[in-house]
Amino acid sequence: MDVALITPYDRLADTVGRPYHMLLPSCLHNREYVETYGSMTRVNGKPYFILDNGMFEGSMVSNERLIEQAEALWIDELIMPDVRGSMWETISKVVDFLRVFECAKFTRAPKLGIVIQIKEYEEVPRFLHSVQNLEDQFLGVNEMFTICIPRKLAEGPLGPRARIEIVSWIRDMNMNNPIHLLGFSREGGVYETRSLSDKVRSMDTGLPYVCAAKDVKINMVGGDFPEAPNFMDVTDYDDEFVKHNIFNIDRWACGKL
Repeated sequence: MDVALITPYDRLADTVGRPYHMLLPSCLHNREYVETYGSMTRVNGKPYFILDNGMFEGSMVSNERLIEQAEALWIDELIMPDVRGSMWETISKVVDFLRVFECAKFTRAPKLGIVIQIKEYEEVPRFLHSVQNLEDQFLGVNEMFTICIPRKLAEGPLGPRARIEIVSWIRDMNMNNPIHLLGFSREGGVYETRSLSDKVRSMDTGLPYVCAAKDVKINMVGGDFPEAPNFMDVTDYDDEFVKHNIFNIDRWACGKL
């Protein structure tokens, strides 16, 4: 599993040389942010740019605007709109998006990510069958969507093993779609990340910076991870803490202790 860092403006240099990157729509007003990613040289499909839909940050834009941003930035993968906790509202929004997407004219069309939003395990197979049906209907071929699983599923009533169970369900259904974890879970994230290291393509997280801003080192024991509002603008980081936190998450993503 590769880790895409969600990097504050003051630490954009940390992104250089990493294979995956998660870009946030709410940050695209920042010139340095856009120029940093725009200046990266691409070789053999890397680095790989993912554009989030902005739901988690409360900064969702119209389908048309999201597609315009993906085209302007030469995004490799665009995460389609979703609704937290609602399977059917998410599927409805995805259908609306795909109707706009199939009419768009791209220089290079991005791949698409679909976010699993459920309230109970019984909805998992229904959601995954819907993924296959949408691929058939709009793309004419299966295993094209990246299946994105938000950390909130593992931090809620489904329990810390939620994403592990969902990944197992995906594989049991013989679906070979790429899988991306949206965020590092605050509940059992170390165990989860190591367990899924060889089953998941990528994960994004800003946790190394969130913790470093509060002088917290991420270790095996976990603990209460701090929240950091406006952490993109924070500049007071202990460099040792940042490097320690990135090193550990990268190590767990490789399945190591």
